[in-house]
Amino acid sequence: MRAKAAESAKASAKSFAGPSPDDIVLAKQQQAKIGALTSNLGNLNIAQTPAAKTDFSKWKPKIQPQDSAVTAITPSLNAVAVGHVDAGKSTLLGRLLHDTGVVSSHQVEKLAKSASEIGKKSFSYAWLMDQTDEERENGVTVDISVREFSYESREYFILDAPGHYNFVPNMIAGASQADVAIVVLDSLADAFERGFFADGQTKEHALLCRAMGVNHVIIAVNKMDQLKFDQTRFDEISDQMGLFLSKIGYSDVQFVPCSGFTGANIVKKQDISWYHDKTIMATLQGIPSAVSSDENALKLDIFNVKSSFGGVTVSGRLFAGMVQIDQPVVISPGNQVAIVRNIGVDLGSRNFAKAGENVNLSLEAVDGCDLELIKAGDILAQYSDPVRRGNKFRARVTLFDVDLPVLKGTQCDFYRSRVSSVAVFSKLYSLLDKQGNTIKEKPRFVDKGQTAFVELILSDNIALELEKENKHLSRFVLRRDGKTIGFGSVVKVARNPVDTSQVEKIQIGEDLDEDEED
Repeated sequence: MRAKAAESAKASAKSFAGPSPDDIVLAKQQQAKIGALTSNLGNLNIAQTPAAKTDFSKWKPKIQPQDSAVTAITPSLNAVAVGHVDAGKSTLLGRLLHDTGVVSSHQVEKLAKSASEIGKKSFSYAWLMDQTDEERENGVTVDISVREFSYESREYFILDAPGHYNFVPNMIAGASQADVAIVVLDSLADAFERGFFADGQTKEHALLCRAMGVNHVIIAVNKMDQLKFDQTRFDEISDQMGLFLSKIGYSDVQFVPCSGFTGANIVKKQDISWYHDKTIMATLQGIPSAVSSDENALKLDIFNVKSSFGGVTVSGRLFAGMVQIDQPVVISPGNQVAIVRNIGVDLGSRNFAKAGENVNLSLEAVDGCDLELIKAGDILAQYSDPVRRGNKFRARVTLFDVDLPVLKGTQCDFYRSRVSSVAVFSKLYSLLDKQGNTIKEKPRFVDKGQTAFVELILSDNIALELEKENKHLSRFVLRRDGKTIGFGSVVKVARNPVDTSQVEKIQIGEDLDEDEED
């Protein structure tokens, strides 16, 4: 291993002929001026307590976090592969699936035959991850592709994130679920430089992983077989990437010379005279799950939704607590109440699941709630402790290298997991130092590299979790004009969304109303 001081499921496919996610959000931004934000919402009041008629006060969990069946479970490890377009992410992950025995050589041979028919024989491993016609024909991942597998008594979820800049929102969704990022770099001449400098996606992807709280990073220096594992090139790439990762806060990074196509150092060790450390798979095996709060209240970040017989099945990761069969739950922001009827986990079923696991929950509606209204990005919680919902909140925000400072009234695009919305900086309360202490009250603007305590208003009512209750679910990313400008965490949420009577207050910068929640 060459460790350096450094900082590092499926939805509908989108054709390149159609608008990109950023195009959609930018178009939405044009329609969402502050006046529109407020007038569209009118005087809407969102109830923070579920409105089910059924009495769930007598429901008690049958399984406790300290039970032996629960403590015996090792939480899954979620890994997201990121990097510039054509770095070889899908091929590398496909090779990992093959070499861990998840898919057979026969399956790869069938894909190679199909790929050859359209002149893309070398894409056979990538096609294990890229499964839509658009992705296979273009050779570019569009949406998040997820594969689950078990290897040496542990469950792994591998998320293949798109590398093209048009699909950064999908990449953000993948990073929001991850414990570790595999940053894939193309080592070929000029290829690394195209991804790292100018408008390449390598730096932005690493920044986004950091913003979403991904603390572990593996740098896969890919396609090294074509350079005969040249140590000079590996060191050159590692030095530049390592320096950047160190600047953004990463301190423990694994650099691995590898080849997704041949499988070198993916699962099987390659005989290289100057490299004697771990493969990518061996490194993954040593990384703990970042989620382990079994005893906290249940919180599930819904990643996908599918209609099922008699109800709805939601999939996602448990970021806190436990879920059990027959448990009443509530989904925010729609306030739908349901009963959990089945729990799919570890490629099978179980009567419970714990924090850190990825699950499929079959839900049955209660008191006529419309579960078809549930969407990706909603948060499922314990019935007695629903997640807040609204469109106005205070947050701690850090800006990256922005072209223009943020002023009161600045609009940008907001992303949390699968949720996107238009955001307005309605108030700038203070600038903060690295310890979170106030260094300036009521600043006129927030500039690059600065952290500030602000108020944001969104064009949509969404589920908003507080940083003090769950750091994972409180994190969000801000983008403007197709570029990431910063990230933040939700600190306080107002009870009610903005209405038309508050337009003037937004403009003159008064404080939140007394209905604010802590």
